[in-house]
Amino acid sequence: MRFSCLLLLPGRIYGRHSSSFVPFMDRHNCLHFDLSTVVPTQKNCENVQSRILEQLSAVCNEVPPRCNAVWVHLLSSQCSLLPRLCAPPPDGQGFQLHHAKPKSLSLYRWLGPGDDRVPAFTTHQVAITADATLREVYEETGLQPTFRALMGVRESNGIPSTFGTAEILALCHLSLSGSPTEIASQLKLCPIVSSSSFLK
Repeated sequence: MRFSCLLLLPGRIYGRHSSSFVPFMDRHNCLHFDLSTVVPTQKNCENVQSRILEQLSAVCNEVPPRCNAVWVHLLSSQCSLLPRLCAPPPDGQGFQLHHAKPKSLSLYRWLGPGDDRVPAFTTHQVAITADATLREVYEETGLQPTFRALMGVRESNGIPSTFGTAEILALCHLSLSGSPTEIASQLKLCPIVSSSSFLK
């Protein structure tokens, strides 16, 4: 199966074929196939998988105008497609794994000019440091502090439990009122100490 026509519209690209899976083009000119919406029955599973692979092959062999990369988003239950997606051409489609979540995987293949410019998957976000800090203090001590300032950030590497990724620790200035309540399931101790004692 091949695309009979490609219709490019701002932000979207449609395969004009009655049995094609409709992808979309993002603002970075990357074409996305979201296969998590495809729910084949046991009877037609093999046919559906073959159609998916044929359509991806058609796109990769005949690169649409301005298309930099092709993305495929799979459910974990669709992992049987991985060998044929990730094997290098001509045996497969040449996709590589970008990131995985508990119930899904995302793969891509670079089609644009020059070197691969797809960034690595983000491992952490720090935009909500203040809210996260207030929530953690409340959950672990029962206090409802007021956030004042971010005093510093430290990056730690080589921690076995983080699977080779960095851990970012934030030192926050909070205003506290009241006395902390020790939450045994969270902390062994939660005394309030002076900054001079803490820094010794």
